Amino acid sequence: MPKKIDVSYLIDHLTINDISDLSLMEILTLNLLLKYPKPVVRYTLYLDVKNSLKSKSMETEFTIERDLGGSEARFYKFLIEIKKLSTSSFYHSLTNLEKKGLVRFNRNSSNKIKTVESTKLTRDVVNFIFKSYTSLIIDDFQFEQNLAEEINRRFEKKQFDMAMIIWLKDYIELGLIEFFQTHVNQLYFLGNDSIISNIEKFNIPGLQYSRFHNKMIREPDGIYDLIVLPNYNSNIDISGINRIDLLKEVSRIAKKGGKIILITRSDVELTTNFYANRLLSLYREMIESKGRLFTPRELEEDLKKADLNIIEIFDYQGLLIGLVSAK
Repeated sequence: MPKKIDVSYLIDHLTINDISDLSLMEILTLNLLLKYPKPVVRYTLYLDVKNSLKSKSMETEFTIERDLGGSEARFYKFLIEIKKLSTSSFYHSLTNLEKKGLVRFNRNSSNKIKTVESTKLTRDVVNFIFKSYTSLIIDDFQFEQNLAEEINRRFEKKQFDMAMIIWLKDYIELGLIEFFQTHVNQLYFLGNDSIISNIEKFNIPGLQYSRFHNKMIREPDGIYDLIVLPNYNSNIDISGINRIDLLKEVSRIAKKGGKIILITRSDVELTTNFYANRLLSLYREMIESKGRLFTPRELEEDLKKADLNIIEIFDYQGLLIGLVSAK
């Protein structure tokens, strides 16, 4: 029986690439449109958007060459350029949004656009954009370094011989891989074929690659001192292997007593602040949709199913960390 296609199905299959051609002005338009409980006249929406885009006044009583460097001077000139949003360009953007199904035009008897309103998709798409770009723009590299130092402290070991990082994200974080290289003598990287193909193009010195073969990691038993899964989630399906079978494979290739680190996300506590709760709820929806939301008990159950020896499970500022060893 064919799967029913509804709004939730469409949003579940939405990717950043699908909405990458939307301008910031169009995203702002969608967000402002949601504030209208009824269809709004196009020109009224135009004035609302135009007012939101109003530039701040800037000081002009200084010499650019004297006070600003090359990049800053170019940026200053860019800021003081007169930027006007014309009705024609705004209406063109609305047409672009209407073609995507993100706004709806209501026409009169002469087929002229009378009003515009949001669709069933508008709010979900705006939320998706917020959640996606928030996860991309947060600079957490220093935070991750602090976490690594905390894990080293708990393991009481700062350097490992052979290690493997199992990558379960759709995009690469080179900084994190390079950071791991400073703590191991030899680092192996395992991910899906497309991720490996992409990362090989960077020619990272010293980085070795592993592969899956017949639903198994190709390495022999008991060779790694450390294995890290920095993006552990409940949706794992890599080369036909689910998350529990992957953990069993991790246990197999780890040395007896070898250390294994799983990193996922812990739950979020709401506050008494409406606006903060709105942001926190969007964040929670984002990590839950990616299967990255675990309670300590749920993570413990996964580890027990894979017959791993649990050293410690702890919360670290929003991350849930599982420190285990192979039997």
